[in-house]
Amino acid sequence: MWGNLCGEIAAVLFCISTFSFQRMQISASVMKKLLRFSSPLSGSRVILHLFSSAESILIPGALLSYGLTHTDALSVFGTLTGMALPVISLPTVLTGSVSVLLLPVISEAAVHGDMQRIRHAIFLTVKSCTFLGFGCTLIYLLFGRLFGQLLFHSTLAGAFIVSLGFLCPFLFLTHTLSSILHGLNLTRYTFLLNLLSCGLRLCTIVLLVPHFGLYVYLWSMLFSQLLQTVSYLILLLRKAKSAVCQH
Repeated sequence: MWGNLCGEIAAVLFCISTFSFQRMQISASVMKKLLRFSSPLSGSRVILHLFSSAESILIPGALLSYGLTHTDALSVFGTLTGMALPVISLPTVLTGSVSVLLLPVISEAAVHGDMQRIRHAIFLTVKSCTFLGFGCTLIYLLFGRLFGQLLFHSTLAGAFIVSLGFLCPFLFLTHTLSSILHGLNLTRYTFLLNLLSCGLRLCTIVLLVPHFGLYVYLWSMLFSQLLQTVSYLILLLRKAKSAVCQH
């Protein structure tokens, strides 16, 4: 926690020092555009952290209602969030880096109206992330239980890794497609879809996990990622078609 706090403080100080050294003059209109663009992004991050905290609070209680003991509920929750999910999220190091690189490329192409470049970036992104995602899914399906035993000496962790392996294609695509949407100044839509996805998972925890157990929450994670991926692709297709019609 302290490491994250120090990192954020260092990032803020770096940004402030950059503006100070370069003595950039930012007009009110430019600042207004920056705020209009950044507000949904900041709101989305805040919402994600709040919902993540709410999930961490509600899941153990829902498992208690399902019939697990207090110790077993915390153990199962810890196995999911502390063992299985980090293994599943490991390849997002690559997609996260790609997302950071995509944003300025797409923004520049959008400013110059270069839809050919944007379509090419979308095609490569979908192709590479789908290939990587299904490759990771196959690896987790075949070796997930082995990973659970070798890394954590836990059969439950291995079972979770196998179950969560289906997330990979959609998880990777949402990371990169959201970056493209941000570059196209569609941040409000990603904010709303993130809100919908988090709300869906929370409703599942409150309404279904106490009756059907934790695996229904895993299915809600898969469905929410699928919903986001399909929605992002529809938004990008609509954006591309509108641009073609304008030209």
